[in-house]
Amino acid sequence: MLRVKNFFLALISVGVVLLCAEGVFRVCAKPAPQPAAEQAVTWVEVPEKKWVDYHDVLGWYPQPDKTARLETPLIHQEIHTNAAGFRGERNYAENKNSGGPRILAVGDSFTFGFGVADSETFSRRLEERNPALEVLNAGVPGYGIDQVLMLYREIGRKYHPDVVLVDVFPEMGWRATRAFTAGGYAKPFFKLTAQGELELQNVPVPKPYAMTQGQFPNLFQHSFWQAVLKKSMLYQWIRARLLRLSRNVYLIDPDLSDEWKISRKILSQLLREIRKDGAEPVLVMIPPEYWVRSPEKNQPRRSMLRFAKREHVPVVDLTTAFYEAGKKSSVEDYYIRDDWHWTAKGHALAAAEIESFLKSPKRHFLPPPSGAAA
Repeated sequence: MLRVKNFFLALISVGVVLLCAEGVFRVCAKPAPQPAAEQAVTWVEVPEKKWVDYHDVLGWYPQPDKTARLETPLIHQEIHTNAAGFRGERNYAENKNSGGPRILAVGDSFTFGFGVADSETFSRRLEERNPALEVLNAGVPGYGIDQVLMLYREIGRKYHPDVVLVDVFPEMGWRATRAFTAGGYAKPFFKLTAQGELELQNVPVPKPYAMTQGQFPNLFQHSFWQAVLKKSMLYQWIRARLLRLSRNVYLIDPDLSDEWKISRKILSQLLREIRKDGAEPVLVMIPPEYWVRSPEKNQPRRSMLRFAKREHVPVVDLTTAFYEAGKKSSVEDYYIRDDWHWTAKGHALAAAEIESFLKSPKRHFLPPPSGAAA
């Protein structure tokens, strides 16, 4: 009986100490900054408006069989889409006719080839260098990683690819945190439930310019106890230091941002669905211009490489190739100055790196270079 009494006294004492510590933190610690109130919406004009239409699942998608001119202060380029809305004029049957491998490339404006001609995109260059190969360019400017998952579900898987190049540009994670764009286009997004499951939101997608509030919704649901702990300043203080320690000793991903938390869950789901359909996913890391100028392993890059290792998915990290190429000439040879999409030379470099991966002995998607070991 005495032991039970002592146990409860100890429990109460710990509770009192924790409450006192919480009180001290609330008095002494600086309050966490509150998110700024949403400003009145002023829509931004986007150049791709000329060739995309509203889509009730994806938000927007290229018009089929479209010829348009991409006009910006820095770019003046004619672009084409095929009957499926893919970049370029070549059409593809849903079921393969050729005996060669079929590759589906999904991503954003880098995949699409924003700023270069159809023939200059890395997808088209891969086809030209390997006539038996089909490379379907399903890149869409402005897409987040959430829309890439939905595009694969709605359109990409119908074409039965052998390989899916999941082209990941860092900003695609941030785009997955918003419900509509600065250009007025609403989009699907995912919430993460308290059980860690993805929950699709905003579908059917509202029409353009219909949404004016809630651009960045709360993406994370919490259990009762998670919600209680989230309000505790003592808990947040301890948690921040444990996370910092875990990150420094490589126990967790370096990138702790909300956009990476939701992105890695979406990417995991996309990889599962690609594999379930019998295709092989390949992550292609597309470096922004500032990564190429300072190629040290920053947090997003380190997190992506760690993710790829954990998911056992091959990755083509283009950062080093672009860094080495930029050292020999200039970064502006590979990125459009003040726009920072790839130039034709940048697409050629990306195509060469991806081709080298596809021809590697471990992959066998393309015949290896002459003289290479089988």
